[in-house]
Amino acid sequence: MQCVMISCEFRDEARSITIPQLEAAGLEPVVFLSPCTPPGPKHNALVSFRALQHAQREDEHVLFVEDDVDVNAGALQDALQMAVEANCIVYMYHHDKPKTMSEFYGSFVSGEVLAGEALSDIDLKPMLYQIHNIEAANGSQCIFIPRDVLRCFELRSLHPEGQRWLGTAAFDVWLPRMIDRMGLEARVALPHPVQHRQDLTGRAGKFDKLKRSKSFQHAVH
Repeated sequence: MQCVMISCEFRDEARSITIPQLEAAGLEPVVFLSPCTPPGPKHNALVSFRALQHAQREDEHVLFVEDDVDVNAGALQDALQMAVEANCIVYMYHHDKPKTMSEFYGSFVSGEVLAGEALSDIDLKPMLYQIHNIEAANGSQCIFIPRDVLRCFELRSLHPEGQRWLGTAAFDVWLPRMIDRMGLEARVALPHPVQHRQDLTGRAGKFDKLKRSKSFQHAVH
């Protein structure tokens, strides 16, 4: 399995924290850098296009990651094994915003995740859960894409030139559209085996505490 990471050229510190954690999970990330001048959908789409183009050439399963995640190595290894067996796209992380969680997970699973955040335990068996509504997907920090699916992707539609008539969408917006358009199966690993650090180096705006996983603390191996 290959691992591709997208990052901005000036985010050395974020990469230096994340890469060793991925290596501890047995992954060797290949890093694709963008000048990010400024950070935004166009640069994200272009560097994601380059990363996935490389992944298509390698013709292997791929874990797509951003540069600011923390990893539970054992839990991620377990989730990746389940993802390979399921042979479908798997979100290893999701921005758990209460207003959209029930739409993404479904009301029962969403309720279990929220309850687990408040309590010391969570009644949610580590496994891959069906995504209730892919249009509610939020975040692309860590996503598994199987080889068979990767082969089918028309990556030109991700490249900014391929999106010029629609307005450029970043990878986290493009992927759910592709899943919906192609009728692909997608699941989410819960509890999440990775957490978003939300390193804002080079990015405008205030820290949004909601851009975090509410289940990562319960990830076990």
